Amino acid sequence: MLKAYSWLTFCVVVWGSNVVFGKILVEDFSPGLLTSLRLLFIVVFLVGLTSYKKNFKRVNKSDVLSILFLGVIGVFINQWSFFRGLQTADPTTSAIILAMTPILTGLLAALFLKEKLTIRRLMGLILTIIGIYCVVVIGGGSSLHFDNGLMWIVVTMITFAIMIIMTRVLFDMLMLQKYLYYLI
Repeated sequence: MLKAYSWLTFCVVVWGSNVVFGKILVEDFSPGLLTSLRLLFIVVFLVGLTSYKKNFKRVNKSDVLSILFLGVIGVFINQWSFFRGLQTADPTTSAIILAMTPILTGLLAALFLKEKLTIRRLMGLILTIIGIYCVVVIGGGSSLHFDNGLMWIVVTMITFAIMIIMTRVLFDMLMLQKYLYYLI
């Protein structure tokens, strides 16, 4: 359990510091350059991973369009809008908006994936909102600041939630194909 909680803590710290480092980077670099560099590092990592692991399966031609759409929405637009928004948006307010991604994802999952919005999940959503407010605003002693950059941060949150839902749908399709392959 200690190992699992350590990894979870590490992930939260890295994800939380993303806004701070992004704000620092946009002071000296354009959103287009930062997005391109981030995508380059992702591609290099994936090429390295696929050359190291030889058991990767080829992507079906029917899935290429879904993966391409997922890449445009969930990676390119998401990253560009993130850096574009941080050029003028307050990092604290940006963090609040981005921390609401799981709430939007849960609502989208209920709408598109027909997942049940149980009382337990609704209570979790409410507690998430209260927790975000307490940690970022009350705990940090900050106030909310609104400007035009926040529109781009909202786009970032929406595209990230859409990417999560699309990834789930694509994963389910791939698992169904794998299951059908073994049946035939």
